[in-house]
Parts: sequence; C-alpha cells; structure tokens
Amino acid sequence: MKTKLLLFLSLLCPAWLAAQASTPDCQFTYSSAIAGSQSPAISNRFTTAGGSPGCSAWIFKYWTNASSVTSVQIEGAADAVTGGVHAPTGAWTALTVSSASGSGANPAIATTSGGAVLCCDYYPWIRMTVNTLTSSGAGTVIDVRAYGYKNNSAVNSGAGGGGAVPISAALLGSNALGQFIAADANKRSAPAYVAGGGTAQAQTATLSPAIPALVAGQTQLCWLPHAANSGPAPTLAVNGLAATAIVKVGGAALVASDITTTAVACAIYDGTSFELQNPQTVSGGATIAATTSALAGDGAGNAVAVTGTGTNCVHVDGTSAACPGGGGGSFVLVEQHTAATSAALNFTTCISSTYDEYDIEVLSLLPDTGGGTINLQMSTNGGSTYDTGSNYWFEYWLFRASGGANGGGSSQTSISLSGGTLDLSATSPFVGSFKLFDPLNAVLYKQIEGTSRYPNGGYLSTQVGGGYQVATAVNAFRLLSSVGNLTSGTVRCYGLSK
Repeated sequence: MKTKLLLFLSLLCPAWLAAQASTPDCQFTYSSAIAGSQSPAISNRFTTAGGSPGCSAWIFKYWTNASSVTSVQIEGAADAVTGGVHAPTGAWTALTVSSASGSGANPAIATTSGGAVLCCDYYPWIRMTVNTLTSSGAGTVIDVRAYGYKNNSAVNSGAGGGGAVPISAALLGSNALGQFIAADANKRSAPAYVAGGGTAQAQTATLSPAIPALVAGQTQLCWLPHAANSGPAPTLAVNGLAATAIVKVGGAALVASDITTTAVACAIYDGTSFELQNPQTVSGGATIAATTSALAGDGAGNAVAVTGTGTNCVHVDGTSAACPGGGGGSFVLVEQHTAATSAALNFTTCISSTYDEYDIEVLSLLPDTGGGTINLQMSTNGGSTYDTGSNYWFEYWLFRASGGANGGGSSQTSISLSGGTLDLSATSPFVGSFKLFDPLNAVLYKQIEGTSRYPNGGYLSTQVGGGYQVATAVNAFRLLSSVGNLTSGTVRCYGLSK
C-alpha cells in the first residue's frame, strides 16, 4: 500500500487534485512565525553523475492558525559551485503555475490556507518564501508542505487519478491506489484550534471536516474555550457526538479554571475520556506560611511546608535537618548602585543583623575629575548623615613595576580606598575588593581592608587597611571621590552568610 499523504488545509479546485496522484519523488515541509525565505534551501540536484534531474512539477499547500493576510510562493535558483561546494546562485525565480485548470497562483494569497500547482521548469535549488504573514492573534505560525514529481504529467493536465475530491474537503489523504481522497479530522496532522462553545461544564467544539466517531489515540483537538470550567468533571462534545469526560493526564480530576478562556485547550481521546494536555492550574497542598523556609512533597504531587530554619536541607523522605557543615560561608548580594555623575554611592540597606562580614566589590568606577582619591565614610543613623569628622585612620602600600611607596595617617575625614590619586581616564577605571568587619559592633572600632588597582602615571596596585574610630554601631556607608563626581561604574555589597 502506498504511503498515505496527509496534506495541509486546502480548498483548491478538484481538477488538478484528481490528476495523477502518484507517490511524490520529492517532498519537504517548512514552518515559520515570520515573513521571510526558507533557509537553508532544498537541494533538487542530481543524486548521481548523469542521473535524471530532480523534480520539475510541484504541489504545495499552506496553513496558518491566525493570519489575516497571507502570501507564500515556491521559488527556484540555479546551482553554483564554489570551492567544490554546491549552493544556490542567489537569484531566485517564482516557479510557473501549471496549465491544468484550477492550479491556483504563485504566490498563493489567501487568509488562512491555500496552495498551488507548479509545472514545468526545473531548478537545482528550491525554497519557500513567505511574502506576507499578518498576525490576527497570538502565536501566528505558517506551515507549508511541498510535494515534487519528476513526471510532469503528474500535475500538468495528466490523466488518471481518483474521482473528483469535493471542494469542501479541508483535508486530503490517499487510497490504496494512491488517489487523493477526502480525509476526516481524526487524521489531521496540522496544528490548529477551533473556537469552543457550550458552557463551563459542558464544553463543545466543531471540527471541519466533521469526525464520524471518537477514535482512541487518533481523535485529538485544540479549542479556545468559550467558558472556564467551574469544577471537576467537565465534558466535551465534538461535532455533536456524545459528551465525554475531560480529565488530566493519568485520569486525575480537573479543578476549577484548568480550562480558561485565555488559553487554547488541547486534549487527546484515550478511549474513555479526553485527557487535557495543558491544565492551567498547578496543584498545591495546604497554604504555605510566609515564614516557611523549606518545602517537601506529600506523596501526591503537592508541595507542603517543612518547618525549620533557612539552613535546613530537605531529605527525600520529606523530613528536614540542618545541612551538613551548616548553611553558611556563601556571599549574598544585598545592595548595589551604579554611578551616573553621582556625588556619592550610598549603601543604606546592606548592613543588618543577618551578616557580620561584608564584601564590597568596585567595578569599573570612573571619576569625572583627575587628581582625587576614592574614599569611604561611615554612618551611624542609617545614612541620614555621614561622619565627615576626623574619626578615621588608614594606611596603604602602593606597588608598580618601577617600585613602591606607602602612606596613610590618623585623624582623617575618610578612609582612602585608593591610597594614591587617580589620573583622569576614559578607559582606565578604578577597581577593587574590600572587606568590612562587624560594623554593628557598638563597643569596638570598625575595621576594613582590601586591594585596588587604578591609573596613576601608568597603573598602581594598592593594599589598604583602615578603621573607623567610633565605638558606635555603623549601619550605612558611602563611596565618593575626593574631587568631582563619579561618572560611571558599579559598586556591590555582599553579606557573608553566618
């Protein structure tokens, strides 16, 4: 028995459909969501030296699910060989429409489906081009299937074939003799959906052509529901056939709004029920408290709360316990700011009781004025004000290939993170990494250390250490240049988990 041909939606005249319907010698498919040309193109060259050419007669069909204006054509191009590699020349020509009656036009222009018959010009390369695809709804896609023949009489006024296919036949198949016949929607291969009807618990859908009966594994459809289901056990009646229960895959009952009016519903008949392939709700267990830090499965596919702390590890049996080695040791990004001609970058939420060690990362910071230093100042009132008094000390060591230097001092008005001054440069930024220790300690002075690199008559690398000599908890800090503003760059504050 010849292979059954499932063609896309077609409403072309029966004259050429009834023509020689032999098994195609060439065939390909093409799908796209936008206008444009198929790439790579389809090779239609000889398969062996001196062999017969490829196909010169073509039938193509196209189908779209949501397009108000569609134009698609099949094109051919000559062959060119470059470095031993065959490829299209780049000049593409629309194939000639067959002389047989009812062969359509190339390009084929219709709203949602159409096609054409082409004969009899041979090209070594073939492709589809979608000239126009105007969306009339979400998820517009065009699907094209092309069948080619080496025997031109197969489509160009040839004899033979089956009886005339009704012009209402939206789907085609073939019989045992390879003749085109009308097919029903149980054998539909094109991805499509229809408008739904009925009520919330009694859904309906009408396919065209109509299916005579529900067939397990073959009856499958998608529809845009007219109403959302209001509870379990909704039914679906297709083409006036018996209302059949809709269940989830595996037979589980639906819940309210598994079927909605804003999502296409797709189902497959399993011999007993329609199995909904895309329920729109997610099953869950009891309400989970906002303080829950861990979840576990309840054995029925639901997530349930597991009490404990943020360092819990959930075991496969649903219990939880402290993770081996504790949950600490990882840095968590708490706050970041990016400079944009900024006088300062203020960090007011980074410091909290959650952490007692912080990592301050400076990425590609550029001042708008040269000759200044990059500094840090502390706040004890959440950033309402910053201490500009002589309560800081720092020391630094500068390194470069030609030598080094050191400096620093006490009773300073800020901690210099650069040590030295920065040259003004559009391409050489200040970068650095610094650690701030125990800033909320209300008894001891606050300590910071780190490294940086920046332009200064070339490049300098700096090791910096400093402190804030005030026995009060620090809960905010800021970075600024001693002259001008900060043009660009990002500073991030991470907290180290305890």
